[in-house]
Amino acid sequence: MSYAVVETATLNGIRAQRVQVEVHITDGLPSLKIVGLADTAVQEARERVFSALKSCGLGIPQKRVTVNLAPAPLKKHGTGFDLAIAVGIALASNQLPARVNEGTVFIGELSLTGRVRGVSGLVAYAIYARDNNRTFVGNEAGESCSLADAKYREVRSLGELMETETTTRSQTIVSEKSGEAKKDTACKYLDFSDIVGQELVIRALEIAAAGRHNLLLIGPPGTGKTMLASRIPSIMPPLTAQEALETALVYSVSERQRGYRFGQVPFRAPHHSASLIGLIGGGHPSSPGEVSLAHNGVLFLDELTQFAPSALQALRTPIQDGRVSIVRAQTTVEFPSNFLLVAASNPCPCGYFGEPGDRCKCSESNIATYQNRVGGPLMDRFDMVCWVRRVGSDRLLHDDNARIFSKDICGDIARAVLFRREADLDYGSRVAKKQLVDDRMLSQDAKDILIRGAFKENLSSRALLKTLRVARTIADLKGSYRIDEACIYEALEYRSDWNNIHV
Repeated sequence: MSYAVVETATLNGIRAQRVQVEVHITDGLPSLKIVGLADTAVQEARERVFSALKSCGLGIPQKRVTVNLAPAPLKKHGTGFDLAIAVGIALASNQLPARVNEGTVFIGELSLTGRVRGVSGLVAYAIYARDNNRTFVGNEAGESCSLADAKYREVRSLGELMETETTTRSQTIVSEKSGEAKKDTACKYLDFSDIVGQELVIRALEIAAAGRHNLLLIGPPGTGKTMLASRIPSIMPPLTAQEALETALVYSVSERQRGYRFGQVPFRAPHHSASLIGLIGGGHPSSPGEVSLAHNGVLFLDELTQFAPSALQALRTPIQDGRVSIVRAQTTVEFPSNFLLVAASNPCPCGYFGEPGDRCKCSESNIATYQNRVGGPLMDRFDMVCWVRRVGSDRLLHDDNARIFSKDICGDIARAVLFRREADLDYGSRVAKKQLVDDRMLSQDAKDILIRGAFKENLSSRALLKTLRVARTIADLKGSYRIDEACIYEALEYRSDWNNIHV
């Protein structure tokens, strides 16, 4: 036998695509030629594969070896083809039994000693193996295959391929009662009990977390905006099993996956110097940006006005659509980006606009220029705007034990989630307009109050709908299907633009 076909896969965004490794051995000068739009990392496989075969006691064919990665028009990148190429050569030269290749997909990088290493995207490859009824063969893939409920066989070196037994592992990742992913007990979130005062802001954060409403915090330096935002993950509803798997999938294909644990609510806080590609995604090969790494979690933009205007405006589509489409000349890659956006900013260049005592010395033109860096279209996509005021020195220096604990807020949000489930409602930020304006949910008096408030604040159609959705979340927290006047009044309090904020 001088021909063999081995199945492997390559990444396209967060999805693994099938690739067939065709190996043909024929007479000629000893060589290894790899064709099929392979990048530099794949081309270098010839050195790793030959050294690995020799180290594991498998012979190197002293003939011409041609490896074709099909389909040829699909670009291949990375080192995950090493194992499949080595297996193909061993099969074509009759050094491995054909049964090794039955119903399997080979993914792995080879060391010069024949050791099999894991690669990026193991969760994506495991999902591919599951969906195509294949057995994943590689190393370091046990946990990923367990999450995806895929069959796998762990091999640490090429020599272990002579054994044919397939091992499967079971791992419960879903609670039978709630359908939620099990939380990693090793993951510790910051707690709101560290905060003194700021009860109104914490209330706004509770509403934002319960309904996944985008929130902008505005206030002078030192009021605790960053400290408050960093504690949002401690009150976010637990990820469902599907959300946890989606999030793990995004981190699996990213080079910035270090430190993430399955079931953890993502919290991403990129520096304001982040590039457009770093924030949105892209590069070669295309990788997820911060908006996708925050999928099903929180994206926190501190010092919002310091971000590049191009990066800020690029956020509009991911916020609206919940996904990022990166279009290149020959391909389109899509990443999920359904996140809760929380941003923080000073109200002016010096930071003291609106503070008592005339501390702000900025001119009106400087304040307008500073605030306009965000832009009206992006401001319109914030569901809530909240002013963070200073806490009195007497309260800061005297612990009055009137602290708010994250576990108490979690209890309120859990009851709201249970109420939504029983009422067959989605998150407040996702409730359809037709359902919101139904007379059974919204009374005529509440509608009148909303219309007057929208006229007073000069709200756009999008902002008006977002205000109504915030009111829907407030009603959820109260356990009420009907949105009453109090819910509308409270929701309107969070629609003030920073130009209209006064002490």
